[in-house]
Amino acid sequence: MNKKYTPETSKEAARLHLTGLSTQQVADKMGISRTTIYKWIVKQGVLIRRPSANRYSPEFKAAAVQFYRDNLSTRDVAKKTGVGSRTVATWVSLAGATRSRSCSARHGEDAWNWKGGVTKRSKHPDNAEYRLWRATVFARDRWTCQNCGDVGGKLNAHHILAWAKYVSERYNPNNGITLCEPCHKQVRKRKKKIA
Repeated sequence: MNKKYTPETSKEAARLHLTGLSTQQVADKMGISRTTIYKWIVKQGVLIRRPSANRYSPEFKAAAVQFYRDNLSTRDVAKKTGVGSRTVATWVSLAGATRSRSCSARHGEDAWNWKGGVTKRSKHPDNAEYRLWRATVFARDRWTCQNCGDVGGKLNAHHILAWAKYVSERYNPNNGITLCEPCHKQVRKRKKKIA
């Protein structure tokens, strides 16, 4: 049986949806199918609110953001609140939340793993001084691996005293030795096992 509804009925459905009820909740309350309610709301020009959009109260979201501000990671906040980490990240972003000072104090020189600015990127810079040191080591050793005796090929200039620890010896040709790539890998493996 086809029921006729007045325009006021469709406006009432849109009004109820704007109060925070989902289309299914409006349909249940009015005794009309969800599909009909959905069509009416769209005709009224009202943005359809997805059921999960207001699943969490503003207080709950604010508490999650505060956990983040108290230096918990988004993953830890998600575990603590039972919400997905992407959801927490969205809340944090929308709130414009920043971390407290104590977190930023763990960066740079105050970080537990600070090594005086030494990074893998700065290990062997491609500068003129390094290239000269490398060429001097190769020429002195006559482009021959000092471990296995292979001549030419893929050669590496190896620092005998570590580049990171002995800054004053970085460009000293006496701190270098020519090794082929396989021998260089063996020497580096041995050093890592010993250290």
